Amino acid sequence: LIESEKKYRDLFENVSDFIYFHDLEGNFIETNLASKIESGYTKEELAGKNIKDILVIKSDHLFDQYMNDTLRVGKSEGLIKVATKDGKKRILEYSNSVVSGPMGPVGVRGCARDITEQKSAEKQVKTSLVEKELLLKEIHHRVKNNLQIISSLLKIQEKKIEDKQIAGMFKDSQDRIASMSLIHEQLYKCDNLANIDFGDYSRKLVKSLQQSYASTSGRIALNIEAQNVFLAVDEAIPCGLIINELVSNSLKYAFPGDSKGMISLTIKSINDNRVEINFADDGIGLPKDLKIENNDTFGLKLITNLVEHQLGGEIALNRDKGTEFIIKFNV
Repeated sequence: LIESEKKYRDLFENVSDFIYFHDLEGNFIETNLASKIESGYTKEELAGKNIKDILVIKSDHLFDQYMNDTLRVGKSEGLIKVATKDGKKRILEYSNSVVSGPMGPVGVRGCARDITEQKSAEKQVKTSLVEKELLLKEIHHRVKNNLQIISSLLKIQEKKIEDKQIAGMFKDSQDRIASMSLIHEQLYKCDNLANIDFGDYSRKLVKSLQQSYASTSGRIALNIEAQNVFLAVDEAIPCGLIINELVSNSLKYAFPGDSKGMISLTIKSINDNRVEINFADDGIGLPKDLKIENNDTFGLKLITNLVEHQLGGEIALNRDKGTEFIIKFNV
């Protein structure tokens, strides 16, 4: 028994955590040497004190709630703010258990550890993250504004160009810039700065393109099915440009004259790390001799380069009815 008591006492006194025993009223009965480190009070000084004496907020209500919760469950854990002997405020993480005697509960035994520095570091990290998010939002906002300025300059220049083909090239450039600008606008407005809801983005982009080609309104229906696919900025921008090219070309060339038809766009996750974009229209279709792997048209060259080189994906063309592009890539 003497040897066992000695081992217990050595462990009790020399452990780095603050170990204590207090009665049901909160009076300290016994503490270990670590109490001096955690509270600034010696064992002898704490022996004449109540828990409420060292709390930052000295409240009977808080103590009663703490005791009721501990007695009801038989144990408790949490955080408390204490004032050390020299007046410094510290945060302790505690874990308690009820001690019972022959007549029922007689007190509470527990241990506590100072986590003030840890909490301070966590607060600094949270503050830094908030500052970083605000900075990134501001960057996306400014990039969007700069892109819109470039688009406006192109629009002004377009009005001065008499050659319709060259003017059309300027308009196409405006649409491409608008597709990139929209991504930065989405990121500026959303809470998640790492990924963008590409389904929501695609709906807004296609709607913007439809307004841009006002002459097609009413005769070309749009059907967009987009799951909750989230893409990083490096993936969203090339995908946005691809959809811009496909929709724009279809609106311009697939339905000549007053012909009517439908454009369909489906975006879905095949599995956890693969995305499929399916674009189709029921228009006049592409020329029979045109091959997507070897063509001179700027739009198709841009699409294939974006799919294969930037996304590392694959593209397939189906001509069975109108035009259908199937694009798959890993995320």
